[in-house]
Amino acid sequence: MNILALHLSHDGSITVIEGDEIVVHHQLDRYNKFKHEFIPSIEVLENIKKLNIKIDKVIITSLSPHGFPIKYFLKKFFNIGAENIVEVNANEHHLFHAHCARHFYNYPKNTVYYVADGAGARQNLTHSSKFIDGVRVIEQESCYDEECKPIFKNYCTSQLLNIENDKIKIHPSLGLGYAYQKLTYELGFEEFEDGKTMALSSYGKFSQNIRDCLLYRDNWNLNLLNKDPDTYDHDNKYNRFMLDPNMDHTTRDSKSLDFVHTFQKTFEYLTLKRIEKIKRPYDNLILTGGCAQNVLNNTNLKDKLKCNVLADPFNGDFGISLGAALSMTKENVKPLKHICSGFETELDLSKLESMKVTIKEVATLLLNQPIAIMSGRSEQGQRGLGFRSLLANPVQKNILSIINTIKKREWFRPFACTILKEEAHKYFEINEGESSPYMMFVYKCKNPRLKNVCSVDNFSRIQTLEKSFHPKYYELIKSFKELSGMPVVLNTSLNLPGKVLVEDFDDLHYFLKNSNLKYCYLPDHNKLVWLK
Repeated sequence: MNILALHLSHDGSITVIEGDEIVVHHQLDRYNKFKHEFIPSIEVLENIKKLNIKIDKVIITSLSPHGFPIKYFLKKFFNIGAENIVEVNANEHHLFHAHCARHFYNYPKNTVYYVADGAGARQNLTHSSKFIDGVRVIEQESCYDEECKPIFKNYCTSQLLNIENDKIKIHPSLGLGYAYQKLTYELGFEEFEDGKTMALSSYGKFSQNIRDCLLYRDNWNLNLLNKDPDTYDHDNKYNRFMLDPNMDHTTRDSKSLDFVHTFQKTFEYLTLKRIEKIKRPYDNLILTGGCAQNVLNNTNLKDKLKCNVLADPFNGDFGISLGAALSMTKENVKPLKHICSGFETELDLSKLESMKVTIKEVATLLLNQPIAIMSGRSEQGQRGLGFRSLLANPVQKNILSIINTIKKREWFRPFACTILKEEAHKYFEINEGESSPYMMFVYKCKNPRLKNVCSVDNFSRIQTLEKSFHPKYYELIKSFKELSGMPVVLNTSLNLPGKVLVEDFDDLHYFLKNSNLKYCYLPDHNKLVWLK
C-alpha cells in the first residue's frame, strides 16, 4: 500500500510511503516559509505528484479540526476516493511520537519510549471506571514498550481528581512541557522559543528556596504556575504568575536568572522522577515529544540512568506524519535511509555567481571568515547538520560577534559545533567511539580554546561526524584540521531570525541578500557561490 500522511497542526509535515519504503518525510514550513506552520503549499503537493506514486490511502492527523476542509481538495488533486482519506484521532498523538522514534532507531529490543510535550491531546477519557469515564484531560507524558503498547500515561485535569496506579495518573497539575512553556512566555519569549529559556538557564545559580516554591509533592506548585491546566487565556498568553511583567528578565544582571536556572533544574528533577516510576527492566530509553528538545534534560537523564539513553531527532510534531503513517501501514517498512529525508533540490545558480573550488581552498577561506554549506536534501528536524549549516572557525578572534551580525541571536544563546567522531574524546568528556550525530546532548569541554562553542558553564551541544554520514563535510573538517590543528568547526543552522531553514536556492539567495555572509559552499558541485 502507498500512503500519504499529513500532520496539519503546528510543525506540520508530510510523509510518503511506497510499499515498504519511506520515500519522503518533509516539514511543511520549509515550503510555505511560515515557521512552525502546517499549511501545505502547492509546491509541496506538486513535488508529491512528481514522485509518480499512486496514492492508495491519505492519512490526516491534527490536534485541531483542520483536516476537514482539505479532504475535498486532496480528493481532487490526487484523484483518490473519499473512502481512502482517513482522519486519525488526535488522541493517538503520543503514540505517533513513539512510532516515529521506534522506526528512527530501527525497532530496538527491550526499549521504553518516553513521550513528553506541551500538551499531547485534549480528550474525554473512555474508561471502565465510572469515576473517570468522560473526564476531560490533557495527555502530558506517556510511556510505551518496544511494541508501542502503553505502559503508563500521565494526564492533567481541571477537575478535583487525584488518581494514580501503575498504569495511569490523573491529577490537577501541569505537565512538564506545559509548565516550561509558561516560563518561556513569562520571560517575554514567543511560542516555540523554549530553547531560549533553556539557554538563559545556564547563567543563574540553584536556589533551594525557589525549588521549594516550585514544587508540591513532586508536582508543579499550581499556586505559583496556574490554577487551571485545561484553560488558556488567549488575550493574555503570558499569564504572569511568577515573574515581574515590568522587568526585562534577559539582561546579564537580571535578578531572574537564578529563578530560570532553578526552574530548569526542577524540570530535570521531575522528569527523572517520572521515569524512575517505570517498574519494568529495560536496556534502552528513547526520549521523544517536544520535551526531548531540551538537551540539558536529555543529558541529565543520560548521566543519571543506568541504561542507554537516546533522543529522537524527529521529536517535535514534525515527526507526527511519519508516526501516523507507520501506525496505519501493515508493511514491514525499511529503516529510514538518512535524516535528510525530504525532496531533492534542483541546482539553480541564476541569481548567484559561482566558481570551482577544492575542499582545501574552502578550508583556507574558513580560517578567517564564516561560510555556509548547502548539500543534497535538507535535514529534517531542528538542527543544521552540515547540509544546511553556517560554519566558522571556532578559535577565530571575534567570531561570535561576526556570526551574531549574521544570525542576530541573543547574547546568551551558545553555538554548537561539529567534530570528527574519532577526535571527540580528546576535546570533550565523551567516551571514545561514542556517537552524538544529531546534537541531542551536551558534553563538557576539555579544551579552553573552544569556549566559542560552549555555554557559560563550559558545555557544548556537539555533532560527532562520521564520514559515511556526509563524506564531503567530513573531508572539509579534516582539511580544516590540517590547516588549523582543530578537527572541529562552529556549526549553526542556515536560517535567519524567524525564518525556516534554507531549503532551496531561492532561500539561499534571500539569506545572502539579507545578511553580510559572503560565501556558500556547494560540495556536491565543488562550487563556491555568492551574490551577483
